Amino acid sequence: MRAGRLHSPGRVHGQRVHASRPAEVVPTRSLASVWVILAYLAVSVAGHWNVWLSPGTRLVGPPDADPIQTAWFLGWMPGALAHHHGLFFTSRINYPYGFNLLDSTSIALLGLIAAPITVAFGPIVSVNVLGTLSMAGSATAAWFLIRRWVSWRPAAFVGGLLYGFSPYMIAAGTIHLDLAVTFIPPLVLLVLDKVLVRESGTPWRWGLLLGALASAQFFIAGEVLATTVLLSAIGLLLLALTHPLAAVRRGRRAASLLATATCVTGAVLGYPIWLMFRGRGHIHGPIQLTPQAYRADLLGSIVPGRYQAIAPAAARDLSAHFVSGYTWENGSYLGVTLIAVLVIGTFLIRRKPLLRFSVLMAAVAYILSLGVRLAVSGTPDRFAATGTRLPEGWFGHLPFFASVIPARFSLYVDLFCAIALAVVVDSLASGWAAHPGANRRHGRPLTVTVGRAAAGSVALIALAPLVPAWPYPVTRVDVPRFLSTAAVAIPAGSTVVTYPYPGEREDAAPLLWQAETGYRFRLPGGYFVLPQAGNGAAGVGRWTPTSSVFDQLFDGATLPESEATRASLRAEWSAWHVSALLAEPAGRDPARAVAYLTWLVGRPPTVIGGLDLWYRPSG
Repeated sequence: MRAGRLHSPGRVHGQRVHASRPAEVVPTRSLASVWVILAYLAVSVAGHWNVWLSPGTRLVGPPDADPIQTAWFLGWMPGALAHHHGLFFTSRINYPYGFNLLDSTSIALLGLIAAPITVAFGPIVSVNVLGTLSMAGSATAAWFLIRRWVSWRPAAFVGGLLYGFSPYMIAAGTIHLDLAVTFIPPLVLLVLDKVLVRESGTPWRWGLLLGALASAQFFIAGEVLATTVLLSAIGLLLLALTHPLAAVRRGRRAASLLATATCVTGAVLGYPIWLMFRGRGHIHGPIQLTPQAYRADLLGSIVPGRYQAIAPAAARDLSAHFVSGYTWENGSYLGVTLIAVLVIGTFLIRRKPLLRFSVLMAAVAYILSLGVRLAVSGTPDRFAATGTRLPEGWFGHLPFFASVIPARFSLYVDLFCAIALAVVVDSLASGWAAHPGANRRHGRPLTVTVGRAAAGSVALIALAPLVPAWPYPVTRVDVPRFLSTAAVAIPAGSTVVTYPYPGEREDAAPLLWQAETGYRFRLPGGYFVLPQAGNGAAGVGRWTPTSSVFDQLFDGATLPESEATRASLRAEWSAWHVSALLAEPAGRDPARAVAYLTWLVGRPPTVIGGLDLWYRPSG
């Protein structure tokens, strides 16, 4: 029997197969998988084409602090290992208070994987490499998952295409690398299916893999790990309720699998999780400031946004208000045609358990993406004080889940929709192939050709509204690599104050200066989630006299030349042992800002590489 065809219950290659177990597809030929991977990679490269015209000086998306923060994190892992800094806590940033990296999107595993690229070409190139591979890798993982359930390879390809290049992925890919690297959820589902549904393999051995996947996901995006665990638990519960006898019979396998996975994750993640919740510099309470501000709109699934190529102006204007106006969090779009294909397909092919289960799980994930209270056609209440209550609030008191952003459940909506669409397309193609006229040894009967053409047409109709508005727009970033040369006499390990003061807006460039120079100097401030003075609650950055004055300068304010202000800032710089003040022409009125800094220091700067530099600014 050819590879890729569906075995029926009975005997396969001389081995008896239990009739009640689902049939399994023979593993795909390696050459076919290579072509699929290359096709996904080509699509991703096309979407990121603008950055690859100059990968060391361009980033995807608008001028925003998040991509620069990502570059800082990617550079930190090789930098920390090379200079013996702490991997999860450092005072190199947010000096002198320090920073617990586990309370933010530290992407430690991605930093380790990309370390050779970062060392050779810099963290900006690493961001672009991983951003391009994230979508192709996620699509490939979905391909291998779906290929187990369908006999027609193009159906699995369509499913992988939907998952890897879904509206969620396109939106997340603009500024959230950690949320776009999503190859692990399909692999988790694959393990659960193999051990608990197909009853294949040794549970404890697959438990080792499951634990490794969970540990890896924690060091990419802990939020995705939390939501993957939640959706997996809900899925297993639904299967147990609908198949109670099978659940009892497979309970021992489930216990062995989950116990092994728990032991592995406990051993690997025990200390990091303790550091996150109890270690130095940890945050008291939720890490996200207002997660319910970022919940999907009820109309989000049918109203296209700015990331879709087919989107009327009226639809874009309406969707611009969804998810509090944060378009990169609005990945809930599915399109009317995809929804129609899934609804009609589920009705016509309702005897397929996998299709029913996938559609049900997509509906569960969609409801969770709506958050604690329903938002319809408008900007949601940031604190979810009004509106119809929804089930997502049941999990808000659990560890990790209090910080989950509801709109990000769209990832799982897309995953299960991808599975369902693949099953519908495969059923349409194989249904025609099963026609009596198709059972010929030589040649391809007309019914097979018609069936596959119809299946391809349905897939095209379902996916056409989801075509992204590519290639991505990009932002040019200036990388002052001369800071690490002998032209600038900044001693290694010294403290440098920068203008702009690194924060959450377009003023995060100093983070890139530090990363590109191998973290050779300490930097006050930073665009990170940090415990605030007093209550230790989450906040972006930390207030200091220097941050207050520099932020006002960045906003174009006219500040009085007060001796009290100058004395306050100089005292703070002296306490921080500042060796240099470094400024770039930024903000609403750069000339005014530089003039004020010159007054603060009491002498004009040295201009080098377009930056203004004052040595020993505290006098």
